[in-house]
Amino acid sequence: MISTNVEEFRGGYWYNLGIGTQLMAHEHYLNFEIVPTIAQDLDGIQLETDYSVIASWSKAW
Repeated sequence: MISTNVEEFRGGYWYNLGIGTQLMAHEHYLNFEIVPTIAQDLDGIQLETDYSVIASWSKAW
């Protein structure tokens, strides 16, 4: 039996709270966000997440 093919091993829930900022300097944007996990209850073999960090850079025209 393949564990990823079992319906009971899919789903669950997770709640995240994203907190971020955006800086603009000389037509450049720098974005930074940290997303901690508030609560989660995953079914099956899914990996739990403690937090995520997201950063991006872009240039304005």
